[in-house]
This record gives sequence, C-alpha cells and structure tokens, in this order.
Amino acid sequence: MSKKLAAGIKDSLFLDVKYGKGSYSPDYSGAETLAQTMCDAVKIMGINASGMISDMNKLYSRTVGNALELKEVFSFLKNEYKNEKLYSLVKTTVCETLKTSKLAFDDAEAEAKLQKVLNSGEALERFAKMFASLGASAELASNPDKILPKAKVVKPVYADEEGVI
Repeated sequence: MSKKLAAGIKDSLFLDVKYGKGSYSPDYSGAETLAQTMCDAVKIMGINASGMISDMNKLYSRTVGNALELKEVFSFLKNEYKNEKLYSLVKTTVCETLKTSKLAFDDAEAEAKLQKVLNSGEALERFAKMFASLGASAELASNPDKILPKAKVVKPVYADEEGVI
C-alpha cells in the first residue's frame, strides 16, 4: 500500500486482491478480509477506495508464460483476438476504477468509455506508453515477436477433459 501512496494517488484507488496459489491468501475469505482492511486504511487517508477479489487459480488467457500472455494481451488490445474471460476481467476492473474515480456515473457509462478506448486503439496506445515509461522498447506493443524473449519450446497442449493441471 505504501508504494501506491508514495506514487501520489490523491483521490481514488481500485484494488484487485487475489487469492489462490501464488497469492497472499490461499482462500477467498482471507482475500476478502485483506481487501476490506486495505480499503478501510486508504479511506482513513481521505482516498476513495474500492476493490475486487479475483482467483489466481483461474486462467484468463489461452497461453501460459509471461511473454506469450503479454503477446495475447496486445492482440486483445488490437482487437485481433476475442476472449470473453479476459474481457470480463478487464470490464470489471475498468468499470469499477472509473466509478471509484468518479469518471463514470454507472456501469453503462463506464462500459461505453471502455468500448471507446478499446475500439479506437487508445487502450493499446496507453498500455504501450506505460511499458515505455518503465524502460521497455517503444516497439513492444506493435512488434512483440521482435522484442519478447522466445521460449525454447512452444507447443499447443490440449486437455482430454476439463480439470486443473
């Protein structure tokens, strides 16, 4: 939380608190307690806060691995690839952030703003600028294959049945 406050947030903060393997809390109830505690702490400082709880055990993409997942996100932001799970996560995050920030009055207005930036390419442009500000190549969004590292082995793996690996 101190990093977020040190970054200079003044008006609002939206938190995505995760649970599951690899997260602070292995279960939903622990994440819920953490989210509430963090929101309460920020509100004491006069900052409007809200959050959501998401399951780290769920896959939101069809790929696994940082470079492949990032490439998939760029494809999504370019409107070259549709993924309902990813869209649902993005929609929830963006809509709640816009409402918490008072940049949208309700879900309908927030989703209209989301669609506008996705359709216009502005979401991709801003994402690319964020990466560039962190030292990544300006070409990352437009040519990820040139910039991102390649795994020694990349191959499709298909499940015979539903389940967890």
